[in-house]
Amino acid sequence: MPAPAILGLAFTLGRQYFGLRHRHVVEDPVGEVPLGVTMGDRKGKKPQRPPHRAGAALLVVLLFTGLAVAYAYAALRTTAVQQAIIRNLSVQYRTRQAAISGIFLALKQMHHSWWEGVDTSFTAAVEDESSFTAVFRAGDPELGPSHPRWEEYPFRVTVEVRGESTDVNSAAVRARSQLRMVVRLVPRQVSSPPTGWSDVVSFTLCQWRSGTCRIQTPCRIAGPVRIRDKLDLANSIEWSSEARWDYLFGLQLLRWVGVGDFRPFNSVVYLPYGRQDSGTVSLLTIALGVMAVDSPAAAVYSWVQLPEVTSYRLYPGGKEYAQIPLHTLSLESIELRPDPLTNPLGLFLCHRDLTFRGNVQIVGHLLLRGNKSALRVVGPQNALMAPALPPYAETPEAGELRVRLPALVAEESLILTEYGELGGKGLLLIQKDLNIAKSSQEFPKMTWEGAIVATNFRIEPRTEWERSDKWWNATYSEFKSQRWWGDGIFPRWLEDTAGLQFQPKVTIVPSPDRTSYHWFPLNEPLFVPHLADSTSLEPGKAGLRWEVLALRQHEAN
Repeated sequence: MPAPAILGLAFTLGRQYFGLRHRHVVEDPVGEVPLGVTMGDRKGKKPQRPPHRAGAALLVVLLFTGLAVAYAYAALRTTAVQQAIIRNLSVQYRTRQAAISGIFLALKQMHHSWWEGVDTSFTAAVEDESSFTAVFRAGDPELGPSHPRWEEYPFRVTVEVRGESTDVNSAAVRARSQLRMVVRLVPRQVSSPPTGWSDVVSFTLCQWRSGTCRIQTPCRIAGPVRIRDKLDLANSIEWSSEARWDYLFGLQLLRWVGVGDFRPFNSVVYLPYGRQDSGTVSLLTIALGVMAVDSPAAAVYSWVQLPEVTSYRLYPGGKEYAQIPLHTLSLESIELRPDPLTNPLGLFLCHRDLTFRGNVQIVGHLLLRGNKSALRVVGPQNALMAPALPPYAETPEAGELRVRLPALVAEESLILTEYGELGGKGLLLIQKDLNIAKSSQEFPKMTWEGAIVATNFRIEPRTEWERSDKWWNATYSEFKSQRWWGDGIFPRWLEDTAGLQFQPKVTIVPSPDRTSYHWFPLNEPLFVPHLADSTSLEPGKAGLRWEVLALRQHEAN
């Protein structure tokens, strides 16, 4: 009910209440005689009048007036509150819109070539009374060491946007809204590798420049092989050329009868014919049954010297990391792994000779710098593992990359001594020598999944095979005398009669996941924008690509 109506009702009720004392009184010429009173009543008695009620009427009027004023004040207060709520809602709405605008503009900026990277921020106005501030931070605060995707931390970026807005009529009325977006790098291009890189990583075993290549049996190298000089194949044993032929041909016979493939080569071998001894090509093509392709001896790959101090970035604008220096002469019973916070690639740098004494596990990349920086493996159960990068669990989408950096970069040599054992996965990039010393056939030597690049390969035979030429001649003659009625496969007969095992303890096979190998100048980012990733807003200038993983409301500080 409106306030004027309440006031009118109050006055009406008060007037009615006040008029009750006159409602039944009429004027009489003789005197005031209430109606209904007989003449006899006037005898000797004074007329009775109702009590005076003027004060009570005033009280009622004041009561209803107070109610009207209170109601009017409440109505005015309700209207003011409603208007304040509308203004506040409007400010909050503009604040949220400013934060959303900041998220879109921040993501757009990350896709441009001029993005300044992590640990930077920018502020922009949306309207006269609204603005936002965007901050780029490396990593994802939702990930921790116990999270299954902890290794993805350095490949993620958190974008925090805080929107702010003020009331146009009152600067004291302000609102803030904060959004947090987490994005992950979409790897589509790596930085330029050294000259001739594609030539050396196309093979399981590659002699990157002319040098010694001595490969003795039993040994198994699966996949294509590139040799740039003379191949010495199974020629260090004191047997005759006829016995060597029968042994290598016998390995192919074992494959034919289903025993297994234990040939030293099982795929195409590229080598310069002009530098080979007579009969080497025939051993490859006929005895082993592989293809031999005449190829030039000239080097294609150019070695890139390791920098003295190594720092790196994963992508342009990313956080700068430093390798971990190894100030030691030997390692034993230790495991080294990447640290997503400080060394996500797991680069471990040594400026001197390093010895593995046993049970050394390195997940990452071991860099040996200098002319006196050979890796000597003298104990058992050592492994080098190069993880795929980025370490995403998902299968790469079309156009995405997964690469492996070298598990070992040695500017001197890799030497496996008599009791040294090395396994693992990745690329061994050796400037000079790979030496696998003689050892017992009972002792595992090298089981490598990936590729090996070096100048000189010296894979020596097992000690049990080092017999005199007299012994070999007699043994081979015995084999030939029974071959037509006994076992006609020389390797199997030799193992049965002399205990010389044909199963190799040195095996080098390609990685089954076919992840490409890469090496990059450490002064450049590992991942760079793809040339095709440019927009119409910035033609010809490519930017990185990011995948949005999460967008959530964040409590403003």
